[in-house]
Amino acid sequence: MIGVNTAIVSPTGGSIGIGFAVPSRTARNVVDQLIRTGRIERGFIGVRLQEVTPSIAEALGISGSKGALVASVEPGSPAEQAGIQAGDVITRFNGKDIQSVHDLTLAAASQKPGTKRR
Repeated sequence: MIGVNTAIVSPTGGSIGIGFAVPSRTARNVVDQLIRTGRIERGFIGVRLQEVTPSIAEALGISGSKGALVASVEPGSPAEQAGIQAGDVITRFNGKDIQSVHDLTLAAASQKPGTKRR
């Protein structure tokens, strides 16, 4: 299995060959959690993120466009408790390099709720 279909583009009711799917690895993790606990648990850090574009990197005075720019921090969130502020650029999370918003989103979601940083 490669993935699980989640949506198919069909403007006229017929198939035009465009579909969207959840990767099988993600589906497997979800199924395993449902079997084990009866619910899905995802990590949450409490930030709104923005990609670091070359122009944003230049404006911030950083080299390259790697990482995830924190646009805002939710009050009372784990991010706020850790001292993360709007304007910070997150380049590592739990020992892993963060290249983009997508990387950070996946890394945070894969953590069990309540996990402390290492």
